[in-house]
Amino acid sequence: MHVHNIGKLPLHRDPTLFFEGRKIIPYGADNLYPLRANQAKLESPLCKSAIILLSDFVKGDGFTVTSDDPLNSFGHLENDLLQLAAEDLMEYNGFAFLVNMDGEGTSLSYFSMPFESVRFGKPDEDGRIRKVFVSGDWLTNAGSDEDAVEYPLIMPGEELTALNAPRGAVFYYTGLRQAYPLAKIDAIFDTAQSNAEVQLFQLSNIRNGFHAATIFKHFGGFKSKREKKEYEEQIQKLIGAENANSTFIIDMDQDLKDTDLFEQLPSNNNDTLFDSTTNNILGTILQHFNVPPSLMGVFSDGAVFTQANILEDFHYMNLRTQGDRRILERAFKSLGINDSLIIEKNARNSVDIGGTEGTPPIEPEPRPGED
Repeated sequence: MHVHNIGKLPLHRDPTLFFEGRKIIPYGADNLYPLRANQAKLESPLCKSAIILLSDFVKGDGFTVTSDDPLNSFGHLENDLLQLAAEDLMEYNGFAFLVNMDGEGTSLSYFSMPFESVRFGKPDEDGRIRKVFVSGDWLTNAGSDEDAVEYPLIMPGEELTALNAPRGAVFYYTGLRQAYPLAKIDAIFDTAQSNAEVQLFQLSNIRNGFHAATIFKHFGGFKSKREKKEYEEQIQKLIGAENANSTFIIDMDQDLKDTDLFEQLPSNNNDTLFDSTTNNILGTILQHFNVPPSLMGVFSDGAVFTQANILEDFHYMNLRTQGDRRILERAFKSLGINDSLIIEKNARNSVDIGGTEGTPPIEPEPRPGED
């Protein structure tokens, strides 16, 4: 996962920029599509948790055979690159590596390339895309490629032949032939935004609402605009949870009975207003990502958490992410990073589920090539 502070982007995909004469193929109408997807994920805790859960099962428990030799100057090992690739694959349906090679095509080092930073170059005369452009700030340079760094493109399935690339080459997986993928969150952009808006409403309701304050009325009226302004400033002190059950004194310009001196100001907390909406958002996100509610920490009233249930959910998620593990295995093998298999996630290695007599563990079937 590569987090970027991009500010508030509108979650729409209408054309806003033109790319005539540019060297890149824009990713979305305004070239900011992956940044919008990342923002939508970060603002929705449910979507973020679902993507993290999926990537955790895709990387599993790492490769069956690993080396302690670092793959780059950052000290990343094979399983470190596996984790970064799994996170991007589950968020964007793609991932990228920077491969440094010598003039004979021998790989020297590997770096994880943030997927949202890569853009296709324009096709050549043969209709083939052979270059990519990388920028760490497409938000600023959305319509320009002048500050982007150009790299030769390594497409999945291509052999690493002799390549004279002083800055290295980029392996770019999109799941499509010379086309950008849609992010995992694409079909529920609006739902993710709704998740964020409900949270904002709840926060604003608490911060800007009165909370069971008591007003004590004092005879008299405002003698000046300044006095009225001071009164308004005092009213503001009644707002917010920290001022709940407070008492405030105000001037009154009319006669009142003694029984009218005190007035209770009820709380206007409307936390239940969006209960139905919240439940619909939860159901939509869980259904879209196809993840078990229990592994997301979501339990319905009366639900029971048992060892058998968690083992079944782990087995399901291992099957659910099997195809994605295959994608990463083929990519790592083709690049010469690691040609072993990825170990499926084991529930007993992940959570302390103890032992329950009469409830045997559910073991996944062995995969091809495993003993």
